[in-house]
Amino acid sequence: MAQKPVELILARQLASHLTMPIILLGAEGDLLFVNEPAEEMLGFRFDEVGELPFSEWSDSFVVIGTDGERVSREDRPLLKALTEQVPSHADVVMRAMTGEHRSVSITAVPLVSQSGGYLGAIGLIWEPDQ
Repeated sequence: MAQKPVELILARQLASHLTMPIILLGAEGDLLFVNEPAEEMLGFRFDEVGELPFSEWSDSFVVIGTDGERVSREDRPLLKALTEQVPSHADVVMRAMTGEHRSVSITAVPLVSQSGGYLGAIGLIWEPDQ
């Protein structure tokens, strides 16, 4: 496995010590890390599944907008931050892998190194009523 950029290693380290649910994606959309609070919200343990290619995780979650309609893949905050390389936010209902539905706010930002290299995206998730 290729060595990851130091910024991604540090982002993972930071996320692992925070109580806010955090998802970390690589530049190609691969799921690189999910911290413990995000595991509970998403319905799987990262240490059991490990890193996942985009094709394996991207359709695992159903995301429904405040209008009750399913949010298209390209309009999901994490994927928008990843593909358009712009910050994105949405209030949605997310169905976890366990089938549980949760009303959450998701904010995602692209990760760019000091040298200008594109690294991926990081998503912060929280339940607004808690």
